[in-house]
Amino acid sequence: MTTETAQPDAYENPRTWVPRISRLLDRQLGLYARLDELSKSQTAHIERDETDELLAVLSRRQSVIEDITKVNEELGPFRDRWQALSGALDEREKGELRSRLEALESLVDAIAQRDDADRRALESRRQRVGTELSGLTRGRGAMNAYQKDSRGAGPKYQDRRG
Repeated sequence: MTTETAQPDAYENPRTWVPRISRLLDRQLGLYARLDELSKSQTAHIERDETDELLAVLSRRQSVIEDITKVNEELGPFRDRWQALSGALDEREKGELRSRLEALESLVDAIAQRDDADRRALESRRQRVGTELSGLTRGRGAMNAYQKDSRGAGPKYQDRRG
């Protein structure tokens, strides 16, 4: 005869989950700090027009973002239950977790603002290059108008009156 014993809820006692969420938030803070460094490096490479270096930074950023995604998945159950969980915390624990969350928010905001400025700079550069290419195409067309064509005919537009 088997008796079923109720499994204690892993989220019932803050002593069991606060250390884990703290470690996850610390890990996430470290990852976002690394992303912040890479974001600053990205900006510098954009400003110096260093395409190869920029691509290398973007590759490293992708790796960090993948790690952040994994940590976010681990934080999911805590996020889903946050209303109930936070009510079980004492003021010290709430303050410590709030401090970590505010630091994360600050890093995320700084990275997002820098990335937005970088996006605008790249868009502006793209438009400038497009304009330059368009000018080159028009310039070639004008030059071609003054050259002999393949049939040996003279230039199309020439001031023959002197």
